[in-house]
Amino acid sequence: MELERYKAPQPSPRISEKRLQELLNIFLHNPEEIERLWRASNKPYYGWRDFEMRYRGGLLKLDVSKEIKTHEAWFLLQTRRRFSDRTKAPFLDTNKKAFYWSKPSTYEPYLRLFDMELGGNTESTLLGGYADNRERFLRQSLIEESIASSQLEGATTSREVAKKMIAENRNPRDKSEWMIFNNFKTIQRIEEETANLPVSKELLLELQKTLTQNTFDEKDKHKIGRWRKDTDGIAVIVQEGQNEYISHVPPTENEIPDLLDSFISYANSPPETNAGFTHPIVKAIVLHFWFAYIHPFADGNGRMARMLFYWYLMKNGYWLIKYVPISTVIKNSRTQYSNAFVFSEQYENDLTYFIAYNFDKLKQALDMFNEHIERVKKKSQSIDTLLNDRDLNDRQKQVLHYLGGNKGDTITAKRHANFQGVSWITASKDLKSLFDKGYIVTEKRGREVFYNASDKFLGLFNH
Repeated sequence: MELERYKAPQPSPRISEKRLQELLNIFLHNPEEIERLWRASNKPYYGWRDFEMRYRGGLLKLDVSKEIKTHEAWFLLQTRRRFSDRTKAPFLDTNKKAFYWSKPSTYEPYLRLFDMELGGNTESTLLGGYADNRERFLRQSLIEESIASSQLEGATTSREVAKKMIAENRNPRDKSEWMIFNNFKTIQRIEEETANLPVSKELLLELQKTLTQNTFDEKDKHKIGRWRKDTDGIAVIVQEGQNEYISHVPPTENEIPDLLDSFISYANSPPETNAGFTHPIVKAIVLHFWFAYIHPFADGNGRMARMLFYWYLMKNGYWLIKYVPISTVIKNSRTQYSNAFVFSEQYENDLTYFIAYNFDKLKQALDMFNEHIERVKKKSQSIDTLLNDRDLNDRQKQVLHYLGGNKGDTITAKRHANFQGVSWITASKDLKSLFDKGYIVTEKRGREVFYNASDKFLGLFNH
């Protein structure tokens, strides 16, 4: 059965030509009222359904006339949005119509916050005096991002299983685990190498190979490392209630080469050009949308779009972005994420919907990161106070943090070595020293030795 095309909610009553003229007169003669409606509808940036609910409920008002109905107020809002400070996007839709985005006043506080916390010299303040925290936070954030981003695309492996798989460096066992493992390797490569390179078609193909390795069935393996073909039958599907719909039909295969050339040229250009300045955060979000819109691969397009978002920001000095769990936040708001794409395409090609969504989720992810930093700092200080042991290195403290916060969990020398990025010999010495001090005990299972918290260590928390 062929799926129907999804249509974003729209006002159903049509406005007559006579009434349109009356509304335009109201628009011209009541600028302050229209301005208030516009500002109240920018945070969040309402689509029709949310606007309708709030206007009918009295949360959004137009006092100039009690006769203005909800769908007429929506017309006035859309008209005001067209008169806002708009930027034309560097690409067209499949009907050759331009995309654009607005810059509501609500953007400025967001951009100032992101500039200060994602790009400034805040590392020493955030991470405190713990010398090894940078690498530990990086590795942990890469694992979390790889899991969440893959689960957005359908991976079903639980977070704990996935984290253990990566920490123990064992081979994935099924498609879901391969998706998460591939995501981890790709993010790691971008952080360590690709962030310093320009985007190219060759690089995109290489990254897609890494992202999709061992995730295709035998009959579909030929789709790895090549551009999408029309015969692949690729379309973006959304869930609405119990039904599935097509939300986006990407450009044809013949259009992909030229579209990618334009995309790559824009991606590699600096934020400030002869055409003006685009804030790097905004530009990274536009790249995310644009790549997903082109949808140049048979699989991995969503994950790649998010990778390119990370790539562009790291390339432009926003070093903290690699720590921030954006995909985790997006995963918890999948419907909003899907709507942000759909509304941007179906509400007059207004990318402001997608930009506003990403601003909100980036702020949430940054708050989560800051809360995590504070918890780790307090826990580190608590462990240091309880142990009062100056001989412990930061790796050993993290072992005790882990075992103290996860009752009944265990660790091995191999897992400790992989997670901390040290040799097995160094990891074994760390654990032996903790054992000698009485903080951990051993349990042998087959040929492998497992360590868990001792009663002596756990008893420190009860005093």
